[in-house]
Amino acid sequence: MAFVTAGVPQLLDAYDIATGDAALGVAVLRPLNNGRELEIIGGITYGLTEKVAKEAKALPALRTIHLNSPGGRVTEAEMLRAFIRDHGYDTYISTECVSACSTAFLGGVRRFLHPNARIGFHVPSVAGATERDRKAAEGYAVADAVKWGVDPRFAEKAFATRHDDMWYPDASEALAAHVVTDVSDGGLAFSGLSASPDRVAVAQFLKTSEIYLAIAAAHPGVFDRLVDLFLDGAIKGTPEVELYDASGQIVHDLYEARLVAASDALLLRWMELQTAIIQAAMQADPQSCQAEVTAHGAPDQESPDASEALSQWKHDVLLEVLRHEHDVKPVTWNQAAAVSETFWDAVEARHGGAVVPMIERLNIVDDPLPESCKAALIVYETVARMPARQGAMLIRWLITPVG
Repeated sequence: MAFVTAGVPQLLDAYDIATGDAALGVAVLRPLNNGRELEIIGGITYGLTEKVAKEAKALPALRTIHLNSPGGRVTEAEMLRAFIRDHGYDTYISTECVSACSTAFLGGVRRFLHPNARIGFHVPSVAGATERDRKAAEGYAVADAVKWGVDPRFAEKAFATRHDDMWYPDASEALAAHVVTDVSDGGLAFSGLSASPDRVAVAQFLKTSEIYLAIAAAHPGVFDRLVDLFLDGAIKGTPEVELYDASGQIVHDLYEARLVAASDALLLRWMELQTAIIQAAMQADPQSCQAEVTAHGAPDQESPDASEALSQWKHDVLLEVLRHEHDVKPVTWNQAAAVSETFWDAVEARHGGAVVPMIERLNIVDDPLPESCKAALIVYETVARMPARQGAMLIRWLITPVG
């Protein structure tokens, strides 16, 4: 049985040599986030650990190793795993880490997985080996993973997967089995696009999102700004949360600019959404409702307690606003005065004159009233009872930037 503990790694390595490292490609090392992180992108081939050690020596602030790899040599992956653990580094998968890469990943003190990333497992391949040899390889892989803290049942399932197949556990399974210790919250560097990020790669990545795809089609100039932002972030290794905060502001500004020119029907659907947002905020936490009112319930700003249906509604309205170019003329002062008079008459008739000062103070962000949410609901519900054309005209007037 010495073959199981000694012979299997050599046999696996012989397979890798037989098939050739060229098929995997040479891994590229990319320092990220001012040297705090290092990305390994590409195959795990002979000599990689030595290269990583040399690169790490030049990065005294290094804390996290990104692994985005299709796998490679098992013994090299084991060496890399040991190097990572010995130096106290964390590991992170931003896109995909499969086969021998999952072995190296286990070296991290903390092991982070991006919410959209995948880690993949299968039994190591053994070229020309007998069934007994393959079983030995499976047993070796299971025992090795368990030694590194992986739950035995998970390891058995992972390495029972045929080599021509791949098992991708979901994040909850990987967390429960101690393969992954944390799902990333966006604080790590943006990575995983390619060994040499360029505008084409960034554009392709952004277009996997419905929001960015809609912007690319209807607002190419804004999309170019987003590509520039993410390309710079990919090259520098900017923390992902910073990129999405910056891009979110660009999207939000575009959304607000386009909303003013939206069709009457779309504006009224937007108003229905605002009503639902405020009602949900009042139910969940009345104290935080003011934040929703002053932010106008922007569809790209989701509250943690938002229901799935409400989140989808926000997403759909945002998409519709971004996708369509509308040629709606601005509301004139005379039109605004006429519909405003109709609005205030309706408010006083239904709620009495005492609510008027409360509604008038809605725009005073620095001095909000506790009744702000109630006042906002009165506004939206009153507009909903007005004729559609008048209601849309009033909403358009209220959201038109001053000056």
